[in-house]
Amino acid sequence: MNETTEMLDLAGLIYESSYDASQWVSVLQNVAQLTDSSSAALLYRDDTYPRANFMYSYGLPPAALQTYLDRYIHLDPFFDLIGRRFPVGTVSADHLVASSREELREASPKFYDEYMIPYDQYHIGGAALLVEDDRMAAVAIQRSKALGSWTDKELEKLSLLTDHFRRAFRIHREFTRLRVHEYAVYAMLDQLIIGLVILDKNSKPIYTNPTAQSILNTNPTMKFRNGKITATNNEDAKKLAGLIKDAANYSDNIEEMRGGVLGLHHRDSPLPLLLLATPVTDLKVTYQAPLEGACVALFISDPERSQLISPDALIEMYKLTKAEAGVTVALANGLSLKEIANSKSVSTDTVRSQLKSIFKKTNTNSQTDLIRMLLSGLLGAVQV
Repeated sequence: MNETTEMLDLAGLIYESSYDASQWVSVLQNVAQLTDSSSAALLYRDDTYPRANFMYSYGLPPAALQTYLDRYIHLDPFFDLIGRRFPVGTVSADHLVASSREELREASPKFYDEYMIPYDQYHIGGAALLVEDDRMAAVAIQRSKALGSWTDKELEKLSLLTDHFRRAFRIHREFTRLRVHEYAVYAMLDQLIIGLVILDKNSKPIYTNPTAQSILNTNPTMKFRNGKITATNNEDAKKLAGLIKDAANYSDNIEEMRGGVLGLHHRDSPLPLLLLATPVTDLKVTYQAPLEGACVALFISDPERSQLISPDALIEMYKLTKAEAGVTVALANGLSLKEIANSKSVSTDTVRSQLKSIFKKTNTNSQTDLIRMLLSGLLGAVQV
């Protein structure tokens, strides 16, 4: 294999790594071999949010890798010596940025004495891939003292790859951002205190939040049949299927049906199970992150079921007092002001006063507004 073909294959592998992070080690192995280095690494450092730091490497001993991430990534002077001194993508190395080893040591004595020397990372080179105020990314190569410094030709080989690394890193970062947003959406939906089932175009569930799962496990009114959600009562099953179909097949004509509301009955349940079917496109979801394959949102409310609202979450989100959070939870579970007062051994006037404070802190104007806000999801993440 000639050098040109080798470089093209490596460039292709770099782009594959942007969406399959498991490939980075192979990329870095090739980089180390191409530049005759002891090891190579891809690094990301976030000084504002250190938990976001990451590092892929080849050839670094596990102890050195962990020590670097735990203690020395924020002391690494090469982010400044190379990353901030030269244009992004420019390759350089220790012998080009410092006239002597003493000058190099002075840039970060702790990093030099406690990391570079003990782990024989005697020579370090590379290029910045991203430079922002508090965030930097770089591709780095390392050599032991015995191997000596890199030649210009060896560094030039890495230079031919830096544009590919930069583009691949941007793609990798975007994929990571989208995954985080997707996880965040599911985390929000998991917190809804009303049941939610997301259906695909074939009416099959692709997501069921814990509240809906609990209702389906305990309420006899609904069940799964042939992979689809349905009602146990045949007439209700037909109505539910039609409701879901209306929501799934809506058009842009606002006068046409876009789902709707339905009460499902069962002889063992004194109260109907309440459902709302709506196109997923009618939902305003925080971050606007798509749920792949989502078509219809089916909200489920069981009137016999207490609303599982966390007082601690209310206190954290709305800065309610412990007493105000208790009143809010009681209202969501259908208690009147008098019943709340009696249960807490206080006057009704005291509860009314607490309620006024709750309205102000939650930006609501009435008990109806407050309950609607709570039942639409504790985080206010989903609105219909």
